[in-house]
Amino acid sequence: MEIDFVVILLVIPAIMLIGYYGLIVVILLAIPAIMLIGALVTIYYYGLIAVIPFGVIGALFSGCIPPLLGGDRFRGRILKDSFFAFLLITLFLMIYYGAVHFFKDGNYLIASVFLIFPSTPLLYYFAVMNGYDVSLKGISNFLNKKNPLKQTYKKNDKDLETAFNKTLSHKKSIQSFIITSSKIARSSPYAKRLKFQFANYSTKLLLSCIAKKDYDSAEKIVNNYINNLLPFAGRHRKSEDLASNALTLVMLNNNEKIGQKVMNKLLGPDFDINSTNNEILLFNLACYYAMYRQKRMMLQSIERALSQGKKADQFFSDSDFNYYLKDKDFIALLKKENKERLQSSSST
Repeated sequence: MEIDFVVILLVIPAIMLIGYYGLIVVILLAIPAIMLIGALVTIYYYGLIAVIPFGVIGALFSGCIPPLLGGDRFRGRILKDSFFAFLLITLFLMIYYGAVHFFKDGNYLIASVFLIFPSTPLLYYFAVMNGYDVSLKGISNFLNKKNPLKQTYKKNDKDLETAFNKTLSHKKSIQSFIITSSKIARSSPYAKRLKFQFANYSTKLLLSCIAKKDYDSAEKIVNNYINNLLPFAGRHRKSEDLASNALTLVMLNNNEKIGQKVMNKLLGPDFDINSTNNEILLFNLACYYAMYRQKRMMLQSIERALSQGKKADQFFSDSDFNYYLKDKDFIALLKKENKERLQSSSST
């Protein structure tokens, strides 16, 4: 039976490579684990007599394996590494023997204290010998670096910022930001912590699209925020700015569908006009209600906008209110504001 030369060339090195790394895993993980379990079981049943033999075996193993696997940089350290390994292993096994002694006598609390507290100097010495910073700051930095959730938050925040900047500078399309932001919102455990970034970046991109009269892209930004970001991140105060500019898009493009989404989902059914002090949002709400002939809500929005600093002249001069320029209630509300403003200025 003939064996293909290419198979021999590929398969045999692969088997050798797997065998080599498999052997390393066995040497570095399996054998020490078996030795440790054997030592603990033997000490539990036979007592102090098992400490020294297992200490010697463990020390020799710890001192000899690194030179065999690590090459010349470990030469000359066999005795030194073996000696320190013997001290550490023996100390650990003695602590374990003491804990077992108290445990067998029924002194569970003392056994726990004996096992935990004497181990602390051992761990401290091991950390210092291996170059770790064991100060509170060093431990905090180590935990922060190893924290996968924190790394995820930082990475998501950076990816979102990069996608926004590339889209704003026209290096990437709107779709690139939509894909990145929606993926982060759906997968990140910190989506709620990113809700300001979602609202802020979406608002700025929406304004950019409106300025360029790219209403299709502007609509995609609004839909992405409402459908993909808001359900996972939740609302932020910055969401009101997005809603305000989305209403501007509605009036520019006469897009009632987007308007309904903004009112029902972005602002939501619990939105109360009297609870916001965003005068631009209030003005745009008044424009939206005027456009769709919702007089009562329009007057309520105007009244609240006036209380937050908008001037009556702004409503008289905006074409969205042309239909109401002869409406008595509309005129009376704005004249009332003008009168109060004049009285206020004359009194000062």
